[in-house]
Amino acid sequence: LAYPDDGSGLLFVVEQHVAKIWSFPDEPQTSDKQLFLELPDPIHRGNEEGLLGLAFHPRYRQTGQFFVYYSANDGGKRYSVVARFQVSRDNPRRADLASEQRIWVSAEDPFENHNGGTIVFGPDGRLYGTTLVGGNSTVNGGTVFTLTPPPTVCRTPCYWIKTTLWSFGQNDGDAHNPGYGDLVFDGAGNIYGTTEEGGTTQPPCGPGCGTVYMLSRSQGSWNETLIYQFGDGPGYHPYAGVAFDGRDMVREIPPHDPWCKPGCPIRRFLRPSRRSRESCRLGRSCSRCSNSAVSMAITTPAPIVDRARAQVPG
Repeated sequence: LAYPDDGSGLLFVVEQHVAKIWSFPDEPQTSDKQLFLELPDPIHRGNEEGLLGLAFHPRYRQTGQFFVYYSANDGGKRYSVVARFQVSRDNPRRADLASEQRIWVSAEDPFENHNGGTIVFGPDGRLYGTTLVGGNSTVNGGTVFTLTPPPTVCRTPCYWIKTTLWSFGQNDGDAHNPGYGDLVFDGAGNIYGTTEEGGTTQPPCGPGCGTVYMLSRSQGSWNETLIYQFGDGPGYHPYAGVAFDGRDMVREIPPHDPWCKPGCPIRRFLRPSRRSRESCRLGRSCSRCSNSAVSMAITTPAPIVDRARAQVPG
């Protein structure tokens, strides 16, 4: 789900394996569903492949540009691609299929699993993304990266410059394998997200049950802080991301939950501990806090869980 900041009131939903994007008004009872984009190029449609990410340009009203992250099928070979499109000049609810320009293409990938897909514009106007694997760690724990336009005009194909900000899995207990949820940013420029694996909890999760992490920048380099580590309980191996509600961090956890049927989302609130609240305001100045200060306590607001769909023993 994504939406442009253009005053249109439209929401856009990505269908992964059919490579389609649909638009509809942000109204509870709407039936106005229209096809915005169907990728013109063939894609791979394996378990963790397809159309994986969507981001609108921060000045979408002026530029009409949006970006997609997908698994390309180029003559039977697999590649991850980030491409830029333009909205149609004649219809704001249709994309211009002929406008596609690939701005980043990965190395060839022989496998259908472990694909990333998150792309999002940060408050600095840069395009950020994640890869589920890769990086410079020994466990191929995935990365957070940025794509920036080249400094000079170039001919098509004109690829943007990819810079890896962080490679996961560099130490024992480190976060690794970032999921499909969005990255979010606080007022201090810190980056927050989730990883499917990592952390110090092992059985039955194997390489850790997953984490919520923060990346902060200091003296020109990035550093990782684990602000929550999942155990063998609700929400382990998180696929979804995090979002701020102004005071706390709200986290939505889809499947891999023993209390829930596949597809049933459960949300959790992560709130700073009392000690943390005394030393920092999450989302404003957590880059000044020590690792222990940003430890989180997890609570489950009962009204949010769909009890009709959950399997609760007893």
